[in-house]
Amino acid sequence: MILFFDYITGPYIRLSILLIIPVILASYFRGAFAGIFLSALLPIIHFLMLLTFNFPNMDLESINVAIKILLFSSFALISEAFFSFPKYTEYHNEKEFKPLLFIP
Repeated sequence: MILFFDYITGPYIRLSILLIIPVILASYFRGAFAGIFLSALLPIIHFLMLLTFNFPNMDLESINVAIKILLFSSFALISEAFFSFPKYTEYHNEKEFKPLLFIP
């Protein structure tokens, strides 16, 4: 959906920052491999869309694709590590929280 809107707006209005949303969601629901796969796939599809517009400076865009892949992959790894971090309540008993919450 994001790539579709990016295609409609053309090569001069970029919605690339919105591509981070599917990468983070894939990392959350499917793990780091799915997030890294999407972080490589989405910038490549975006680059192929730019080829249809005959966008100038495609050599600079290829460098931009590599930067996006590295950036999105790092977001995938960070979000997967963040979401898989165990919660405080998993290690402690519920009885420890009752006095803090004033629950009888």
